Amino acid sequence: MIPRRHHPHIGGYLEFGDEIDAALADLPEDLVGLCLDTGHQAYAGMDPVALYERVAPRVRYFHFKNIDAERHRRAVEQEMDLFAAIAAEVFCPLQSGVVDFGRLKQSLEAHGYGGYATIEQDSDPRSGGRPAEDAAASLRYLKEIGLA
Repeated sequence: MIPRRHHPHIGGYLEFGDEIDAALADLPEDLVGLCLDTGHQAYAGMDPVALYERVAPRVRYFHFKNIDAERHRRAVEQEMDLFAAIAAEVFCPLQSGVVDFGRLKQSLEAHGYGGYATIEQDSDPRSGGRPAEDAAASLRYLKEIGLA
């Protein structure tokens, strides 16, 4: 059987910390790992670095993403769905949001993470988003902090 990765996601059945913990407790470690999406975990009110530190042996892959604190606050207050939040530019280049990628780098090194990560930029070009430019800026930032 091929090992699988679960990807907790905004608006999914596994989004919050208690749901992630329950799934990891119920699913066999040799068959199911975790794809940790830093932006979705931050959106759900979690510290993605603390989550990683708690479940590091189960993390097989990362989606590096970040959220803008003020835009996120407005999206939650206005009860926006995910697509409206994307259009409102809640997701931002990695260096501009709430996730501490310097701290994540230290944690990845401490736990010996050797897997892959994808820079993911959720944006809607119809509402002024610049996904290619934002992803390029995020990659430059990761290189600056030694994470790429």
